Amino acid sequence: MIKSAKNILLLCLMLVGCAQTEEVNDHLVWRLDPVKVQRMDLKQIVDSICIVPLETNDSCLIKKVHSLEYAHGKFYVNNAQKDLQVYDGEGRFLYGTQKYLGPGPNDYVSAMSVCVLGPDSFEICDALALKVRRFVYPKGFLDSWSFSEEVLPLMQYERLNGDSCVFVGTDALKLYSRSEREIIKEYGVKHEIQFSKVSWALRKEAGILFYSDIYPANELYVLTSEGKKELAFRLDFGEHNFSLEDVSDGLDPAYYYAFMSEHPEFAYPFQKFISGDHYVAYFQFEGKLCVAFKKGKDGRTLLFTNEPYARSQLMIPHYVNKGKLYYACEPAYLSYVVDTTLMSREDIGKMNRVDEMDNPIIVVYNLR
Repeated sequence: MIKSAKNILLLCLMLVGCAQTEEVNDHLVWRLDPVKVQRMDLKQIVDSICIVPLETNDSCLIKKVHSLEYAHGKFYVNNAQKDLQVYDGEGRFLYGTQKYLGPGPNDYVSAMSVCVLGPDSFEICDALALKVRRFVYPKGFLDSWSFSEEVLPLMQYERLNGDSCVFVGTDALKLYSRSEREIIKEYGVKHEIQFSKVSWALRKEAGILFYSDIYPANELYVLTSEGKKELAFRLDFGEHNFSLEDVSDGLDPAYYYAFMSEHPEFAYPFQKFISGDHYVAYFQFEGKLCVAFKKGKDGRTLLFTNEPYARSQLMIPHYVNKGKLYYACEPAYLSYVVDTTLMSREDIGKMNRVDEMDNPIIVVYNLR
C-alpha cells in the first residue's frame, strides 16, 4: 500500500513538472532564425585559442576521448570507457586506472561515466558490474557501492547530494537513492525513435548541474540538489522547430538518421550550454552543424555554420567551464579547428610540433 501511494505521488510530481514546462516566461526563450546562419568566423565568438598536446607514450595511449573534464589544474580523460587518464595542465601524463581494469574484487570492468570529486579523487560508474567505485590516487580504489538493474540502460552518472545521484539512460533521467537503492524520481518519456546523434545530457559547472533531454529537445534545465528541474532557457526556431510528433510511428528506429536527412528543413538541437554569461547552442540545419552564440541573456545572437573541411570550425566541445570551450582534437584535424591569428607564437610552435600519431590535442577556446 505504501509503495502504491509512493508511486502515485511520484506520478503526480512528474505530471506537475510536465505542466510547468508548458508555461515559459518570455525571457527564458532564445529565438533563433536558422536561415540567417553565416559561414563560421571564430573571431566573432572567440577571443583567443591555446592548445594542450597530451603526452603520448606506451602508458597513456588514447583510443578515443569519451569524455573530458578540467578540474583542480588537471585534465581527466575517459579513454574509450576503459580507463581514466589524468594529465597536468601542460598535458603531462600523471597516472591512470588501466592497471585496475580486470575481474578482481578491487578492479573494475568498465568506465561508463566518471564523476570528479576533488584533487586526485573521482568515482567511476562501472555499468557492467552495477557498481560505483571511488578512486583516490595513489591508493587506488578504496570502496564501492552497488545499484540496481532498474537504472539500465545507462549512459551517464553524477552525484546530486549526499545520498542521491543521477543516472541518465537513452530515454530518461533517474534520481536514485543510494541508501534505499531505488529510483526516487524520473524525468523523461520513452520514444520509439532514439536520436543517439544528440550527445551527453548532463554537465556540471561551478557546482551547477545542467540537463537536457537525450533526444532533440529545445530545452536546457538546471537540476537542483533536491532533484527539481528548472528551465534555464528554451530554443525557439519558429517554423523550423522539430517535434517528435513529426516522426512517423511506423519509422524503423534504425533509420532515424534518414529522417534527419530527408527533412533538413527542421533545426535539430544538439548540445546547449550556459557558461558564466555566455550562451552557446549547437544544432543541425540543412545538413550542416550550426552554432548560436550570445553574451548575456539579452546579448546579440550570432549564428554560424561549420562548412566541411573549411577553416576554421567550432566543433561541439567535450567540456565547457568558465567561459572556455575544451575540444579534444585528433592531430590530423587540428588545422581545421583553430585560427592561428588567435594563437600565441608559443602555441603555434606547439602546433607545428604535433605528429599525426600523437594523442589528441586539447584545444581551449576563450570566449569573447
